[in-house]
Amino acid sequence: MKSRLENWVNGLYNISQKSEWNKVTLFMVAALTIFFSLELVKLRFNYDIEGFFSENDPEVALYDEFKSTFGNENNALLIGVESENGVFNHGFLTRIDTLTRLFLELEEIEKVVSPTNLKEFVKMPIGGFHSRTLIHLNRPELYLTDSAKISTLGRYNGLFSQNSSSITMILGIKDGLIRTENERLIRKVNELLNLPLVDISNYHLAGRVQTQHYYIKTMKREMLVFSTLAILLFCGAIWTIFKQVYYVFIPLSIILIVTVWIFGTIAYLDVEVDLMMTILPTLIFVLSTSVSIHFLTKFHKIFSVTKDKSYAIKQAFIKTGIPNFLISVTTATGLASLCFIPIVSIQKFGLLSAGGIALSFILNLVLIPTLVKFLPIGSSASKTGRNWMHRISLFFIACMYTQAKKRIVLLYSVIGVIGLVGVSLIDINNYFLDDLSEKSQLKQDLLFFEREFSGIRPFEIVIKSGDEKTGILDHNNVLMLDTLEQLVSANYDLGLVRSPVVLLKTLNQSVNGGNSKFYKIPSDKRKYDKLIGQARRYHLFEKAKDVLGIDGKTARISGRIGDRGRLYYQSKNTELRETLSNQTDLNASLTGVAYLIDNANAKVTRSFVMGLGVVFGVVIVVILCYTGSVRLTIIALVVNLIPLIVCGAIMGFFGISLKISTALIFTIVLGISVDDTIHFSHHYLSLLDKYTSKTALKLSIFNMTRPILFTSIVLFFGFMIFSLSSFESIQVLGWMTGLALIVAMLTDLLLLPVLLRWTPELRNSIAPESVSAEK
Repeated sequence: MKSRLENWVNGLYNISQKSEWNKVTLFMVAALTIFFSLELVKLRFNYDIEGFFSENDPEVALYDEFKSTFGNENNALLIGVESENGVFNHGFLTRIDTLTRLFLELEEIEKVVSPTNLKEFVKMPIGGFHSRTLIHLNRPELYLTDSAKISTLGRYNGLFSQNSSSITMILGIKDGLIRTENERLIRKVNELLNLPLVDISNYHLAGRVQTQHYYIKTMKREMLVFSTLAILLFCGAIWTIFKQVYYVFIPLSIILIVTVWIFGTIAYLDVEVDLMMTILPTLIFVLSTSVSIHFLTKFHKIFSVTKDKSYAIKQAFIKTGIPNFLISVTTATGLASLCFIPIVSIQKFGLLSAGGIALSFILNLVLIPTLVKFLPIGSSASKTGRNWMHRISLFFIACMYTQAKKRIVLLYSVIGVIGLVGVSLIDINNYFLDDLSEKSQLKQDLLFFEREFSGIRPFEIVIKSGDEKTGILDHNNVLMLDTLEQLVSANYDLGLVRSPVVLLKTLNQSVNGGNSKFYKIPSDKRKYDKLIGQARRYHLFEKAKDVLGIDGKTARISGRIGDRGRLYYQSKNTELRETLSNQTDLNASLTGVAYLIDNANAKVTRSFVMGLGVVFGVVIVVILCYTGSVRLTIIALVVNLIPLIVCGAIMGFFGISLKISTALIFTIVLGISVDDTIHFSHHYLSLLDKYTSKTALKLSIFNMTRPILFTSIVLFFGFMIFSLSSFESIQVLGWMTGLALIVAMLTDLLLLPVLLRWTPELRNSIAPESVSAEK
């Protein structure tokens, strides 16, 4: 395989030096760059939590059916308002009532549920039902009575905090609004809340519309900030190494072209930019650094000695072409393996980032020799960091040829054992709010609802009649539904409950003069049938489409619960499913956004193992085919297992759960960390037939420390940029990947040489290669 790769690289070099090829290449690159640049104006950002549902989950189809029957479960905006003097205060309630009326005037709002417009309906002897407000707004002397009465009505427990210091207003949003209309709504709501007439300063917003608004605004800002920081980091790193403008210009131009092509393609295909895609520009900048640095370092070194640019280009092209190709394959495979995670958003990110790496390698291979050939690059050797870099190289050489090598093996053995203990402590868990930084305003708003009310996590059960002849409103079915609702309310601490049972209980209370003792389902069938007749007479079921299907055979129990994590609710869901399985007359199933996200995270382990296995398989095939040495392949696997074990240990010891976002880290780390192993091994093998293994290792450490150290530092700080994110998943991805790559660098410069030192028979596994430039 090695000889074929060498012939391929030589052939590509010969083609790249033809003037006609250079002209055609530059013209095509310029034309495509202009085309994709014009497409960038079409880029659209969006955040849809449903994009993180498991693609192969059959329960997603049930949820789609649920939405078509009852509408979007999260199509409401919650407004929590605090009052220092308690909510049952005339001034406060007057302002809330004014705000309620203003909200009802908004064209995007369908209805408003507010403490000041809560009503109860009482059956009058003559004239049907009479409505009366629960809070006597203009009679403060009755507030104490009103408060006591409301506390007995369980259906309103989600609108008032337990200590009566806060209230919730629910704005029902019209279906079918596009994103720009939702953003306009958020802007209007904030403007109304800040009116002097209302004078409400301490308020909190929650709901799908608010979350989407926050995510999109933050995604746009972070994409710009991260890209800018990545460019500055890249330019600073290249300038530090070479101290020449053209060395900065060449790789920067190529990476910018790659980024424009990738996002131009996204815009051309009308694909929306989601949360994961916002890190693509920075990721491409960071990961493309290795190819550029290794080529330019080799070219600069040879050019500084020989003063022959053409010879230096050829030697750099040939000597870095193969390892750069191999590391591009492994890195792209690591990212593409994310397609094994059955989440559409993750799959798109994996394919696009893998495509970016492949495109970066191709353009580096094609354009760098051409640009270096025509640009007036000087041949003076940069002395930046030479002394301290030599000292570092000598340190690593000393570690290998002193008693330190035994300590190195012992150290990594201890790290491996302790790391495996940490890995065993990893749990698979997730929270509905765990992607938001604690410092973000949205997270603080959501925590307010968690703290003061029943919670922010949506809870949904969809119920279908088991008998085609009887509907949900059959007396026996409603009694079973009532039992189920009471069970769920008690076990899950359900708040803001909505269901047909709540509707019928409220109606029964109303026809009995508003007496709270009648807030129940009549056990007597005749009384129940009379109740149903009254409901139909006043068309109540037609107004209850959000809890009862049009055909009368489907219903829902909906509410809000605390965000206590998937593991907490896993056992409760299991118990509930066992209870539901015993119901023959009703078919009930858990559903909803939070439930499906939990399902996706629960299945992440299998997908994660499959993806990691594919990356390991590719690494094995690449190294084994290239070197022909089983022992070197095993060494490479051991060396690259260390960073993964360290990542797992950190997660286990620090309580970082394995979920969709953290599973990405392992495949990305493995795909990247093997890069330095390949470069070091390639350099070492190329020297074996010219020197003894001892000398070859010394020269390899001396020559490879500089590029490995620089690329690792750039990668580390590149990924640390993500730690500045407002989203916890991207924060963890950044600092854990950065830390793992530092561990990988140290392992490649400490453990790898020691293990290679003990495998002298590698001399016979590789074909001779000229090393004249190395001399």
